[in-house]
Amino acid sequence: MTERFLIALSGPTSSGKTTIATALNEVLSPSIDCTIIHADDFYKPDSEIPVNKDGVQDWDCAAALDIVKFRETLSHIKATGQVTEETLRQGNFDDGVHGSQRISPCTIARARQKVEQWPRGLLTKQKNKNGNNNKNVKSRPIVLVEGFLLFGHSVQESLAPLFDLQILLRATFAAARARRARRNGYVTLQGFWQDPPRYFEDVVWPNYMREHAWLFPRGDVEGEVVDVIVSRPSSPLLLKGPGEAARIDIDSPPRHRVRVGPVGDDVPPDQILDWVLDVVRQALEEAEVEAEVEIEGEAHGQR
Repeated sequence: MTERFLIALSGPTSSGKTTIATALNEVLSPSIDCTIIHADDFYKPDSEIPVNKDGVQDWDCAAALDIVKFRETLSHIKATGQVTEETLRQGNFDDGVHGSQRISPCTIARARQKVEQWPRGLLTKQKNKNGNNNKNVKSRPIVLVEGFLLFGHSVQESLAPLFDLQILLRATFAAARARRARRNGYVTLQGFWQDPPRYFEDVVWPNYMREHAWLFPRGDVEGEVVDVIVSRPSSPLLLKGPGEAARIDIDSPPRHRVRVGPVGDDVPPDQILDWVLDVVRQALEEAEVEAEVEIEGEAHGQR
């Protein structure tokens, strides 16, 4: 069984998580076995969604998600390499907002060509001399996990250890509010949800800030990040350095880093996709090196 490489793609509402995840799947799938899992599919039934002090259901807090089931599902995938059909559903996918429609076909095609030039050791779908898929490939299939609360402070200990790569997309308050306002609503397990007046200002954004302030200097979720952020269960740590390309000079596995994307209302999704692709390649290469070191260590121990 080949262990899956779990990539967590998170960020505030309307930051492009589903758009980028879907585009990334389109780009990677011709060369690498790739699957998407949506955290939205782990919402509790409508009747179990918490109600806040104002009597409004809070769909944007950790208690609205079945975190136990979510963790069990990801743990099963990690342990067995199997993704069940039940997991591959997405009620809100065809709402005219989610998806990769904001990524141009030319960008998708160009990105696919870029991936085809990656080192062969990273690609699971390699062709042999007969044109068939090579069954002896040792690289790891990818599972993209996208959701709004994957790096939230209240769920870090439950979810962070399962991810091999953590990517945080960003959006300003103004951009996220404008994009969310354009949405028609959300299909739920038992019905349909539409944001009531001021739901974004009073519920959505305050929840995001409260859960993710720990990731940012002074808790400013819209501020610039000039440090490499490392997440460890129970112990977040900021490392001084020139951004996500800084070298890690402490005993910190790459999978414990949160790679933080650019922020700004004018950052095009094509540019974000390019950045995410570069981050994914770097993480896969680092994982390959780790695996080789581990194999060499085991071989040395048997001598």
